[in-house]
Amino acid sequence: MIRVALIAVLAIFIGALVRIAWLRARGNAQAFLIASVLAAAVAVLLFAVATGRLHWLFTLPAAILPFAARFARMLPLLRMLSRLGIFGASGAGGTSASKGQRSEVQTKSLRMVLDHESGALDGEVLTGPFAGRRLSELDDTTLIQWLQNLRATDADAGRLLESYLDRARGGAWRARDAGPAQDDAAELGGEPDRAQALAILGLDGKPDRDTIVRAHRRLMQQFHPDQGGTDFLAALLNGAKARLISDLEG
Repeated sequence: MIRVALIAVLAIFIGALVRIAWLRARGNAQAFLIASVLAAAVAVLLFAVATGRLHWLFTLPAAILPFAARFARMLPLLRMLSRLGIFGASGAGGTSASKGQRSEVQTKSLRMVLDHESGALDGEVLTGPFAGRRLSELDDTTLIQWLQNLRATDADAGRLLESYLDRARGGAWRARDAGPAQDDAAELGGEPDRAQALAILGLDGKPDRDTIVRAHRRLMQQFHPDQGGTDFLAALLNGAKARLISDLEG
């Protein structure tokens, strides 16, 4: 019974170590595998000491060596997969791209959310009679009428709403739109500040250049005009990338 209890405690212990390793690695496959191996080694050492089988450890190097060699050969592949975003991207300051991450763009009238995982684009109305409602809850007629108002009161929100309608509802809505189309290539109120740029790319902290470039590339793959996005969304992403890289260089 004592041995069973000891094994159970060690299993919980190694599970906790692996969980901590995962949280610290934040999706970096190489760092997670190395931390997991170290956690397992600590658990094995404690088990050997507790059961009086420490002499077994002297035979382990010969048994582990072939697996260590295989793992070493896998590292270049793991690094390549990480760069491609298969395991997510980690950067300085704990910044990462993980499941469920999103980007946000906000004006005085509208908060737009871009979901990285699904590619879904939605928004929340911040002012007026529909405040608190999501764009996906409103019909096309209501959205087009609101768009005509936004063009006079909040041009940035108007461009975001046009981008939402193009991506979520297709281009047929434009035939019902009585107002002139706005310049999709324009940026949101000019160059974004640092907080806006981080929110647009779904980053935080102090990301390094590689992290910024990976986040921009990943989002452009989803929101480029050729992928169902718009020129305005592409301009937002490009402006955010330019601002953050400029901060690094300046």
